[in-house]
Amino acid sequence: MISLDTFIEFLSGLAIFPAFFAFQMEPNTASGLLFLTILTLLDQIPFGYGFGLVFFVWFAFLHIKLATTTSNNAIPVDLNTVVPGLLSLLT
Repeated sequence: MISLDTFIEFLSGLAIFPAFFAFQMEPNTASGLLFLTILTLLDQIPFGYGFGLVFFVWFAFLHIKLATTTSNNAIPVDLNTVVPGLLSLLT
């Protein structure tokens, strides 16, 4: 699964970087690499507005899911305070 993720990231880099330099953008901002390049690229293709809407809704959903899954692991929970006596039932 990790190798598939790395492969997809590599392919997206092959698509983003040529478009970034083709539109003569300066690589001085981190967010510009995704947001400015994709917006400029989608403006040039037919039905770009629809593709952009789908892409950014998917992107927002991905980051909301990422934020919730990482925060669930970072917050320690004492199960005995949530359900009193739970640990005594489990042991």
